[in-house]
Amino acid sequence: MNKVLAIGLNTFKESIRDKIFYSLLFFAVILILVSIVLGKLTIGDPMKIIKDFGLGSISIGGTLIAIFVGIGMVYKEMEKRTIYIILSKPLARWQFLMGKYLGLSLTILVEVAVMAVLLFALCFAYEKIVPWSLLTAIVPIYIEIMIILAFAVFFRFFKPVFKRHGYPGHFYHRAFHTGSATACQSVPRHCV
Repeated sequence: MNKVLAIGLNTFKESIRDKIFYSLLFFAVILILVSIVLGKLTIGDPMKIIKDFGLGSISIGGTLIAIFVGIGMVYKEMEKRTIYIILSKPLARWQFLMGKYLGLSLTILVEVAVMAVLLFALCFAYEKIVPWSLLTAIVPIYIEIMIILAFAVFFRFFKPVFKRHGYPGHFYHRAFHTGSATACQSVPRHCV
């Protein structure tokens, strides 16, 4: 378990230093701030617009960070070939994947917390009350983002296996997107 936590903390530190994390977080914060303008333009209750747009921004920002940072972290490990050094140690692959997932989930937790605090501050500026009931929407958003992150890390980690052995879409791509009937001849037998 110590190995998983060590990889998780290292992944968290790497992802916090990543430039794409800050650019996506900035994009999500801008979306929350745009909700102020939309709240003023609405005929109805501006707080409803601010809350809805803020929750949507947390969801979209978190999902984008999960996809881009989640795919990028494992890709960087493979590109720099540090994954081979790590996996040559007495470390199981599931421990490596679990550590990456825990580190990235901690990164997403920080992102969701920062955006939730911003949303709470924005709501407090309008109503002089903190809407704690929004936590019942923020927690499921975090769980949703964790599921998306799990799929992103899983499929990024196993993409080289799909490329090496072929996948069912390989036949379709070769047959219909190249425009050549002879392209199907190079498809491995087990993919057809």
